[in-house]
Amino acid sequence: LETGCGHMYVTINTDDLGACEVFVQMGKVGGCASAQLEAIARLSSLALRSNIRLEAIIRQLKGIRCQSPMWHKGQMITSCGDAVGRALENFLATYKNGDIRQVTINSDEGAISFSTLKPNVALCPDCGSSVEHAEGCLKCPSCGWSKC
Repeated sequence: LETGCGHMYVTINTDDLGACEVFVQMGKVGGCASAQLEAIARLSSLALRSNIRLEAIIRQLKGIRCQSPMWHKGQMITSCGDAVGRALENFLATYKNGDIRQVTINSDEGAISFSTLKPNVALCPDCGSSVEHAEGCLKCPSCGWSKC
């Protein structure tokens, strides 16, 4: 999935009862963003192994908003947590149809950036440092990354 923080990869493992584990990896981002995604994945996995319904996890994650929303395939991805919720929702729809297989979502198709950013609140998708809002763009003083 494409998020405002970069490419996100979500893996959902199943057992005889359905979804049982969630793994989330964010492109090149390190630091706090990766740690928060790992926490979301671990807690989602724990909830699934504790017989919490997948629908309940989806309801908690979808709609979480951050400062870097992104359009992806006609849907607004409002945060990384929202993206995980949508990936789980897509999995659930596929699972209910009995069509479980490896699903790959191409994050490069149709991603249109939309941003309502505040200064000094976003993280660089390349190095994880704080970025600055300057000259109508986001710029990373650490590695030189920019988004206009």
